[in-house]
Amino acid sequence: EYLLVNPLTQQISLVDEDVISLLLSINKGEMKITEKHEEVIENLRKIGYLTDQSSSQEEKYVHEACREFFNLTGHNKHAFVITYDCNLRCTYCFKKVFLTYGQQPDRVNSLRKVDKIYQIITKLDNQSPKERIKSISLYGGEPFLLQNKEIVEYVLEKGHRLGYTFDVNTNGTALGQFAPLVRRFHVSPIRVTLDGVKEIHDKRRIKADGSGSFDDIVFGIEMLKESDLQI
Repeated sequence: EYLLVNPLTQQISLVDEDVISLLLSINKGEMKITEKHEEVIENLRKIGYLTDQSSSQEEKYVHEACREFFNLTGHNKHAFVITYDCNLRCTYCFKKVFLTYGQQPDRVNSLRKVDKIYQIITKLDNQSPKERIKSISLYGGEPFLLQNKEIVEYVLEKGHRLGYTFDVNTNGTALGQFAPLVRRFHVSPIRVTLDGVKEIHDKRRIKADGSGSFDDIVFGIEMLKESDLQI
């Protein structure tokens, strides 16, 4: 069984392998449509998985849909990848693929790259209505690696001067050490993963040396729980 997903029409459909084979064959131009396929194709067209639009019409439709979504959110939202590196080796991490195959990406952003990124996003944001909220998510890899502290502080300081607010997705292992920066620049919400109680969590979210991460994460949360930051 397969899921067909169309985020533009917000449709999700459970289909079998025959439907997938049909779609792939149509896409390759290898199948002559017969009467037995017509009902399936018509249903797929009604739901929005198939279209008679040209490439330029599709591109225009996607652009309009993205613009409509942008106008609804009220946010100029950016994701800032501090690094692709991580100090954990979680058993289920999907990003291991990116670090295993192909060319290794830059492990840490440079100050020059930070300046260039801000140059680009401020240019984009200056073209939108002034009343919109300007926000940046710190992301990775793991953004709160201790060796990246200078870069993180630089990103926060520069963004704060430019009127951006911040939130973060972090594994939480160094949250205690980053707590002063988080408080100073009011980074909120702080999204941290705990996979249940210590015995379960430490089997799943493990450090590179094989040890657990539960105690470090809870320590960081404890340091921030009395603040007005959302965790």
